[in-house]
Amino acid sequence: MARHIDSRRIHSQVLLPLGLSLVALSLLACGDGRAEDSSESTPWPVKLITVEAAGSEQIRRYPATVKAATSSTLTFQASGIVQLVPVNEAQQVERGAHGISRAR
Repeated sequence: MARHIDSRRIHSQVLLPLGLSLVALSLLACGDGRAEDSSESTPWPVKLITVEAAGSEQIRRYPATVKAATSSTLTFQASGIVQLVPVNEAQQVERGAHGISRAR
């Protein structure tokens, strides 16, 4: 006489305890049971690389012509060579200020 196998019975008697045992063993294997103190942790070794200037063999040259995106034509009211500009770079100057530059 053939015996009928109940799959729910196999699941509850064999597979469930086996699965729970595997989960418990996995959790136990995750650590050694001691809490790690981050202030006393050992430093990790790192790989150091010294960076040096590139040699001339690593320079690449590309022939090109560089053009400005915008341009301005400058005209002057007096001719000559500018000898002195008594302002600093990025200094604010009022419009129409006299004596800003001297020409020869």
